[in-house]
Amino acid sequence: MNAVATGGKSFYGARLGLLVRRTRFPRLPGDPANARSFPFSLRYAVLERADRETALEAAGGLLDEGAEGIGLAFNAEFDLADALDAPFAGGLAAQRSLVEAMLPPDAEVGVLAFSGDNDRIAASGYLADAVASDEDRLDIERARDSLLAAAGQAAADRPAIAAWLLEEPEMGPFASDIRAATNLPVYDRTSFLAWFHASLAPRVFPR
Repeated sequence: MNAVATGGKSFYGARLGLLVRRTRFPRLPGDPANARSFPFSLRYAVLERADRETALEAAGGLLDEGAEGIGLAFNAEFDLADALDAPFAGGLAAQRSLVEAMLPPDAEVGVLAFSGDNDRIAASGYLADAVASDEDRLDIERARDSLLAAAGQAAADRPAIAAWLLEEPEMGPFASDIRAATNLPVYDRTSFLAWFHASLAPRVFPR
């Protein structure tokens, strides 16, 4: 029997569509806004405004063209799950629930963010400032050191921390450095999106 291909889409082979903000900041491998962060093909839609209406329109365009799931490559105050006819990998809450479910009851997730509160650990300094001002150049060593300093201090102050969750997508390139320095597992937006993509394209095993 001859194989038959069916059409109806504008592109094929890129199941994940990612929404990104228009910025100048360098996106290093490990940041979800860098396509080299993933071992699979994906499509991006660049948002001129990071609001729900703009994001929803862009997500709909990606799905119409051929994407099968939508994710965010930035932190957003909105959710799209209730408005999309496709799986949506949204903000930090879903990922944090997964991480917490894997840890002992008395363990703590250390959430590293650019601004801290009672629930987050502030990783202020060079990287946070560079992202906030949307710099078009980045001293990679200084960026790494600013994160390691925050993680090291938090680990010393809060011994119950058993894993790190990097809230900011721009922290992803330094996940391995934090792992090596603290010997704790590290979860970030890129690893979450890779896990999400695995549900759209399950690995085919020999039988």
